[in-house]
Parts: sequence; structure tokens; C-alpha cells
Amino acid sequence: MSSRALPICALAALLLPASAAADFTPIQLQSTNQVEQFEVATEPAISADGRYLVFTGTLGGAQGVSGIFRKDLHTGALALVVRGSDASAPSISADGRYVSFTASAQLTPTAQPGNNVYVRDMDVPTPTGEACTSAAEQAGARCPYELASALDGSEEGLAGGAIATARVALSADGREVAFVTDNASDLESHDPAHLETPAHQVVVRYLDPKRTVLVSQTMKSLAGTPEPVPGGAVTRTLTSGSGPLLPAAALSGDGSTVAWLGGHIPAQVPTLAGERAVIEREDEFEPYDEPLWRRIADGPTAPTRRMVGGGDPLAPGCPAGGTLEEPACQGPFPTIDQSVRGGQESNYGWLGIHNYDGVPQLSFDGWTAALIGDPDSASNLFIVNMHEGLDRVQALRQLTREVPQAGQILTNPGFQSGYVPGAGNIFDLAISPDGSRVAFTTQRQQFPLAPPYYTETPTAHIGVVELYEIDLANESLVRVTHGPGDGPAFEAGGTSVPTTNGALAPTFTADGLTLAFADTASNLVGGDSNGASDVFTVTELPNTDQPGPVQIGPQPPTLEPAAGLWGLSVVPVLEPDGSVTLDVEVPGAGRLSASAMAAVPQRSRSASAAGRASRRTRAAAAAAGRASQRPRGTVAGRASRRPHPPIRRRATARKRTGKPAVVRERTVASAETSTAIAGLVELPVHVSTGYQSLLRSPAGIYATVRVRFTGAGGPPLTHSVMIELRAQTPKTTAPKRVAAHRRAHGRGRSRPAPRRS
Repeated sequence: MSSRALPICALAALLLPASAAADFTPIQLQSTNQVEQFEVATEPAISADGRYLVFTGTLGGAQGVSGIFRKDLHTGALALVVRGSDASAPSISADGRYVSFTASAQLTPTAQPGNNVYVRDMDVPTPTGEACTSAAEQAGARCPYELASALDGSEEGLAGGAIATARVALSADGREVAFVTDNASDLESHDPAHLETPAHQVVVRYLDPKRTVLVSQTMKSLAGTPEPVPGGAVTRTLTSGSGPLLPAAALSGDGSTVAWLGGHIPAQVPTLAGERAVIEREDEFEPYDEPLWRRIADGPTAPTRRMVGGGDPLAPGCPAGGTLEEPACQGPFPTIDQSVRGGQESNYGWLGIHNYDGVPQLSFDGWTAALIGDPDSASNLFIVNMHEGLDRVQALRQLTREVPQAGQILTNPGFQSGYVPGAGNIFDLAISPDGSRVAFTTQRQQFPLAPPYYTETPTAHIGVVELYEIDLANESLVRVTHGPGDGPAFEAGGTSVPTTNGALAPTFTADGLTLAFADTASNLVGGDSNGASDVFTVTELPNTDQPGPVQIGPQPPTLEPAAGLWGLSVVPVLEPDGSVTLDVEVPGAGRLSASAMAAVPQRSRSASAAGRASRRTRAAAAAAGRASQRPRGTVAGRASRRPHPPIRRRATARKRTGKPAVVRERTVASAETSTAIAGLVELPVHVSTGYQSLLRSPAGIYATVRVRFTGAGGPPLTHSVMIELRAQTPKTTAPKRVAAHRRAHGRGRSRPAPRRS
């Protein structure tokens, strides 16, 4: 496929009138009953049919009720799923009947002490939301709670504790649950006195046949007896509020596939020769992680697969025993195991910071996954096609990129106040069941990677974390949450930059049109007065710009042709050499021009003058040295064969002086052309010679391209797009700057004891 193919495919959608862009209904506050607002509400999950919404919350203040609630969005009726502030992480079935969650309360007689995973049947009434008792069951009462974290073939509870992930732990039919063991367990021994199975294993419970299956297994055990991953299969990256880090796993809606952010990677998936040793060495100091995927519907021998990574030993063309030095064996990020996180509480590998939602989000059929990753020190959004026949480079698509900082290599820029608008962290995400839409939360306001195309003008201020949506079919990116007048979302007490407060936990209905989410912002709807997190819904309006009936025939003789719309549409197409071709839809004959402005490093005049003076000084010294080596005449006029020794430069020769480079706004490219008729015009724009070297730098050039059209048929038209210009380079091994960073951060020499979470 050519470099121009994808943007041109998106061109037709982008040239539609502005009303074709996604519009949403007003945001609706849902964490209320008929008379009052919840004190706090979070962790929403919406049913696929859009009727039911579950969330954790507290209703009625200090003397009120805390727990998990289910709201009927059609009638407004509120039902208590389970009582207790210890209940968390709800997921809901497609029809809203079943709700899975984690709780430390012993809700069934066979549950073990500690965290347990349960499924509530909402068709079985329990107005108080309290535990079932043996006496009630003996009397014939049906318990509304099923223990999911139970031993295989039994209802006896799993010892050691278990944790389910919010929103994505339950299959659509509500009869399969994925969870992660919290500590060492009796999963294999079936004896609470012998907790022999290592902690952090991925498990699926089939409720109706009472089967409990170990999903995370070592490679060597797939053909025989399932063997858990020594040291744990899952990395702890999720936080529960301000609580401890939690392991987590996701189950696809059809129950066919499980995904998790994995640790101890060489035990679970194939790695390249030499790659295994590097990863295992990293694990001795700080955990190395990668997202992993397994299609359990293919049977007990189905392998666990890497989604991304440094190496791709299964890629076509990668020989047995291949290494990272061979391009055919390289994954999307060959230097991922050498990334530097800059002193944060971190892991090495795909995802470095524990505040992100590292759990891969799966489409209904499990073949598509959305990921958050920071393989090069800024968190971004990715989507992966897990169908067979694709290598990891082909399968992975990056959906967002931070604004690069010219001449700088920053670690975790999203944590630094000055860089939030262009590189703010992406914290949470969701994918629609059909895989066509991805929602995510961030404070970032600028999205230079196109497609998808972000056409909204960023607000003048930074608010709290906001909710965005990418429509992959139309290659569009929109901001879903807005304050009054399309301004930023703010909390009641203002905001700080950066912050992790704001929108989180997005969740889609089956059609991908309705989103539920939690948010601490207080200006999304009128009357939000609790000063805490609430749960909201918003629905994308159907596109009304569909073509109507078409009548083919001659034009009525009494009517003149309708005048065309006087407007301008621009689609940038990035070229491999770092230039850009603007595909511009012009309304008629006229003059079309474009200029690209960018902040680029410039040396001040004083620095340049000092440099020239220094060069003149060195030239004079060199000339003096050459003159000293010429034969000098004696008194008798004979030439001496022993010239004076040359003048040596002092060891402390003057170094080049001058001020550091400064960053200034400059025009880095421009182009213009004439147009004769209305239609599509291609306008190539090449970066000026003086800035060509920046195209090959790590930062590239982040430019604002202003397009202007003037013609006799209407007023002048302008359009601006933000793009990142960067020359494409072939895959390489670790660059020297990575090695320098490793030395600067203590990599490769003796290190202090690892920090414990």
C-alpha cells in the first residue's frame, strides 16, 4: 500500500459538510435517583442494549448506602446489586441481568476470607443486598450471588483471593468471568493448607458447568498439564482509587478471548535469541511488561501471543534463532526493553506508569484490541489486529502521538506542566464491541498524528482529564466532554496541571453510539453540586446527511444550476521524505497558497558572531603554526635544516562559545499554485533547505499549516491543520542516545534495590 492510500480513503468523509462530523446529545447525569444526587459515583459499566447502567457509589450521605447499584435508564428505577463499600469493579451482561464484581465480604457460605469475585443475578430479588446464609439455602431460598472465584468442578471458594476487572470481566451472556488471583492460591492443590499456585494467574470461570480454567500458562505446558507462570503472569498496573496496584485481565464479549498486561514474558510467549536474557535481567530490578492475548475458544493448546514488543520471532522471514539485529525479526519497537521512564514508579517495557489502564480492551469477538502504551516515554493509544497472517508491525496501528519537543528527549512529558497540552498522559480507554470506535481520557489537547483527524480548535485553558472518541470508519477524533460554551471541563475547586482527576472508565453500548463514563468535573451539566465523581451518559446523534432519493433525468429548463458552496477543505498527506501534499477541495478558480509555521531551534546572532570569531582565531593560530615550520635563513645566508618547533596550541585552547540554541516560530515551508475550476487540487509543500535536517531528528517538525484561497467567487478562505513532519527511516537497532540514557539513569551498572509497591 502506498503512503498516500489511507489518507485518500478518508478524504471523502472529510470533505463532507461540517454537520457530518459527530454530534452528541447533551450529557446526562445518571448517578441520581428521583430525589437526590449520589454523594459519589464511579466505575460505570453499561449493558450492550443500553438499558442498564451499573456503578459503585454512595447514596444518602454518612447515613446512606454504599455499594454497587444498577439503574434502569428507561424508567429511572434504581436497584442495589450489593451493599458494602468493599464492593468494586462491576461488569454487566449484554441484557443487564448479570453483574460481576469483587468484594471482600463473604456473600456465599463457601467463600474464603479475602477478596472474592461474584456474579449477581438481578432476576433474584434481594432488596437489602446482603449475604446469603446456609440456613436460607436449606430452606429453599435461591441465593442471588454466585461465587466465580471457586475451585474447578466445585462451588468451594478459591483460597488466596481474586480480583475482577471493571467493565470487561463478564461475557455478554453473563456466564463466563475472567479474574486474576491476588495471592498464592490452592487453584491446583484444592487444599487451603497448600497454596502452591503462584499469585497473579489469569483464570476464567464457566459458571454453568462449574469449570475453572487456568488461562495463563507456560509455553512448555500447553501440550500437557497446564502449568502456572512462575512469579506471576500479570503485572500490577491498575489502581483502585488511591488503593494498591491491582492485576487485571479482560474477557471478550463472546467469551472467546482473554487479554492481560503480562509479566515474566519469556515464560509465556516465544522470544528472540538474546531477547530473553535482556528481559530476565530487567525483571531482576524492575518489571518488564507486554500486553498478551490468548484465544481460549481454540482449545487448551491455543498459544499465548504477543501483541507488540521488541522482537517478533514468529514473523515471516525471521529465521530460527533470529536476533533483534535482523530487520525481519524486529517488532514495532525494537528498543522497547531499553526505554527510560525517568524516576516514576514504573515498569520497563510496553507500559511504564501504573496510573494508566494497562488492560487491553477487546472487541466483542476478541480479534481487535485497543491499548495504552508508552514504549517511547509518552503514553499513547494503539489498536492491534490479532488475526493470523500479520506480523506485529503490520498488526499494530498508532492512533495518537504527542507533540514532539524540538531538540529535547523527555521522559514522561505528560507529568510536566508545560507539556500537558501536547503530550498529556492518556489514562483510560474503551473499544466499541464492533471495534469501530475507541474512547479514551486525557488532558492532551493537540493531536498531530493524522489520520485520525482532529479538527476542533483547542481551548485557551487546560481543564481536568476529558473524554475523546475516535471513529475509525470516518478517521475522525472528537472531544466528547465540554464545559459551557465548548470550554474545558473543570472541577468545582478549579484544577491543577497536570492532574489525574476528570473523566475515566468509558464504556460503550453494542452499537457504539452511547458512552457511559465517570467524571469529577462539575460543569458538564447544570445542578451538579456534590463536588465529587459522578456517572454520566452521552449518545452520538445519527448522521442526518445521508443522500436522499436520486432522480435521473434532464434538468428542468426553467431552473438555473444551483451555485456551489463557497468553502475550503484540506487533507494533509504525509510523504516518506518528510514533505506533505495537501489535498485541497477548492470552490473555483483562484489562487491557492500554504505556509507552514513551526517552533524550531535558532542560534542567536551573538552566538553566531562568537562562533565566527572563534573560527577566525583558530584559522590565525593554524597559519602561525604553518609559518613556524618554514626553513629560516642563517647569518651566512644558508638555509637551516632545523626549523624552530611549531607553535603548539595550548591544551586549554578556546572552545567555541555562544548562547544555547533558542526556539523561535519560523516559516519552514511554503507553496502556492493557481486553480482554474472547482475541485480537488494537490499542493506539494516541501520544507526549506535550512530546516531539512530537523526532519531526520527524533522530534521532527511539528507545524501549523495555514492554507489560503482567494478567488472572484467569494471572500478569501483560510484553513489550518496541525501536522508532524518527519522523514521515515528503516528499522534500526538501539540508537546511541538510548545507550546514553541508560548510562545516565544507572542502567548497565550496579543499581539500588528495587522499589517495592
